[in-house]
Amino acid sequence: VTFMTTGKYGGIGSMIRGGGEYVAVTLVYKGTPADVAGIKPGDLLKKVDGVSLKGIDSDQVSEKLKGNPGTIINLTVERNGATG
Repeated sequence: VTFMTTGKYGGIGSMIRGGGEYVAVTLVYKGTPADVAGIKPGDLLKKVDGVSLKGIDSDQVSEKLKGNPGTIINLTVERNGATG
């Protein structure tokens, strides 16, 4: 799996899918920022930097999770009905 293409690009290191009100994490790559942060498959992505992701498709959410390597984002997730 390649996380960098050309230029500067970074992501959290996960695969996501849409289909409900919120996008869900389906896979977390070991050693990536998502893994280090404790993101788990099945987590719902609720907010990025305080902005709700409700009703946003997975392609748009993916774009919000990308940026220059080392960029810090505040990601709100829901796991088993508990927001954190």
